[in-house]
Amino acid sequence: MIAAENGRLDMLEAMLNSCGHDLSNGCSYCSEDSKRAVVITDIRNSSKVKQKMLLAMKNKYGQTALMLAIENNCYKATLYLLSLDMSQLEHKNKYNKTPLFIAIEGGHFEISRYIIDLILAGKALTSFKDIKISHNGNTPLMFACMAKDLGHIKILKYLLKSVPGIDINATNNLGSSCFAWTLTSGNVVAMKAILAHGDFDFTEVRATCMTTCQF
Repeated sequence: MIAAENGRLDMLEAMLNSCGHDLSNGCSYCSEDSKRAVVITDIRNSSKVKQKMLLAMKNKYGQTALMLAIENNCYKATLYLLSLDMSQLEHKNKYNKTPLFIAIEGGHFEISRYIIDLILAGKALTSFKDIKISHNGNTPLMFACMAKDLGHIKILKYLLKSVPGIDINATNNLGSSCFAWTLTSGNVVAMKAILAHGDFDFTEVRATCMTTCQF
């Protein structure tokens, strides 16, 4: 799994060759981590059915090979895996997070932009409307507002610029909006970007401040 997390396709190939067992029925000689680590290279010569099965394999946290590559910001491994099957963008981990959510939450701009562009171009089987809600109702835009690092800020600005009709005033299951998230994170740059957006509902500012600041 370490090889998968670091995008080391050469190491994955070596591990696959040393295993020599059919993963379609499980491999009693390999640990769970080893089985997950060899998945990426095994798919190269697999049938389409087996390919989909291997790409859908998950660890105990519900993470697929694609999710692990994204989580660790392995750009080339991410592109390779997505070139095999775009439907992986539909997969969710045990926390109900899709690959796009994982990329945005981690502040991985290049990967986030690549997935966003795939969705906007209609090359994925999903849409922003279909995947905008996580397990507690947070949108990708909210995740982009959660931190002050450059990656999150670049993702936020790209979402606001590129996604038509993005719901900037949406609230999660707790009633918190993107604006409220900028207050919580102290992200001034994100707050300015949200306030400057043409669709922002300024009536929320007073309501959010009263709720957050207990006025």
